[in-house]
Amino acid sequence: MKEKQNQEYINNGSVKKIFTVLHKKHKRENSPTESYKNKKKKMFVLQKITPNINQNTFNENIINNINIINYKQTNNIENNKLIIFQKNTEANINNKNTIVKENIFNITNIKTNSLKEIQNNINNNNIISNNPNINTNKFQGQTQTKEIGDYICYIQNQIGAGSFGQVLYGKHKRSSLEVAVKIINSDTSEETIQKEIKYSKKLQEIPGFPIIYYHCVHEKKNIIIESLLGPSLDKLFKYCNRCFPLKTVCLIGKQIVTRLENMHEKGIIHRDLKPNNLTWGNFNSSYNNISSSNNLDINTIYLIDFGLSCSYLEGMLGLTHYKKKTNLNFIGTLRYASLNSHKGIRQSRRDDLESMMYILIYFLKGKLPWQDIKAKNKEERYKIIHEKKSSVSVESLCEGIPNEFAELLKYVKNMEFEEKPYYCKFYSYFHNLIERISKEKNEEKNYDYIWETLLVDNMNKYYQENDRNIKDFIENYIFKGYPINLKNFTNYVIYSSKTKI
Repeated sequence: MKEKQNQEYINNGSVKKIFTVLHKKHKRENSPTESYKNKKKKMFVLQKITPNINQNTFNENIINNINIINYKQTNNIENNKLIIFQKNTEANINNKNTIVKENIFNITNIKTNSLKEIQNNINNNNIISNNPNINTNKFQGQTQTKEIGDYICYIQNQIGAGSFGQVLYGKHKRSSLEVAVKIINSDTSEETIQKEIKYSKKLQEIPGFPIIYYHCVHEKKNIIIESLLGPSLDKLFKYCNRCFPLKTVCLIGKQIVTRLENMHEKGIIHRDLKPNNLTWGNFNSSYNNISSSNNLDINTIYLIDFGLSCSYLEGMLGLTHYKKKTNLNFIGTLRYASLNSHKGIRQSRRDDLESMMYILIYFLKGKLPWQDIKAKNKEERYKIIHEKKSSVSVESLCEGIPNEFAELLKYVKNMEFEEKPYYCKFYSYFHNLIERISKEKNEEKNYDYIWETLLVDNMNKYYQENDRNIKDFIENYIFKGYPINLKNFTNYVIYSSKTKI
């Protein structure tokens, strides 16, 4: 037998594929016809080679097997040692003895500040489904489903709810696509629904905005089926004891500015910016197939809910900024609405940025001065909050936080109605703050968001102390309605944090 080897190398040194061509000889047949039919046959065999652990290599042949993930050392968390080791357990599945490889991670206290090399051996076979001790399908035994077109909606898995209606978990019938099914209350105006659909479709090709897959009227209710995104920043803020560190806030600020700039370039203003309308990343229930990491980015902040949005451009070509108007009804959320919104002035791009600044200050300080104001009715409450916002100076509002926030808020408040914002000013301020924090604390840029650190720390505590309350809280509060396996998800958080650019 003759062997011919064709080796293909990739420059980053992370992949090594060897295709072996086997030539099989056959005995010459007496008949020329038989000899023609029995030509030399070629068989291609893919040989998998385990990468060198000492090198920072990653076997990109994930379709066949994910062998070893080797992470670079990071200094994000003080003396943080993230150790992933293997544990082999034998399980009898379908009367066949199989070896189940579990990935168990260990992390020290949240205040730690350095990560050592991680070796994470993830088997391509579904880790969850091979482990009899883990409930992999939260829908087992559930019959409360509803078919909406080509999608199945799981009624018991409610992800969110509000005055608009509710959001349920769903799936496409013939694919593994997971979706959010937004069931809108019948009393919602048709104009609001059409705005949501119109502006979502206009923005969905831009990163950081949800995709609408399908919309219809089902059982006299409007249904919108869109991208399944992660928990809102409002939930994560409460999970982090109602306080985000400066670095997390600046990272959030950079992303919000990018979303608003992209919206404004399309001629759209949001008019209802708030933490509930900002979500953490795209979502996938398994996170086992890391080959899909190019399509799923949990560290992207998504901007959602365009029911109150509008276009600020008009004219035949849609290039003229609309005119300023006064004595209009209030639109938005009281806590984060701009001062001009309270005055009844028509909103423009400056109002979205002012709402963004109130959100970031809220994230840093945990509370705004006009919060929790009680009144006899809505009209009186609107009036009191308006007066409070007008009386609080920028210096007083930004006391105790970096001066950059006061400068940006002053800039927004002094903008003209039709003035185009200088978005780079916001981006550069947040970027410089992050650089300054990183140098002061001798940190690298990976693993920045505080909720990721808390999630890994709490899950480690759960595995160490076997405290079911920790896991139940995360599942039933942050990921309420999601069919998530926290062990796999946490591994994915670690993976994505160490490999992102």
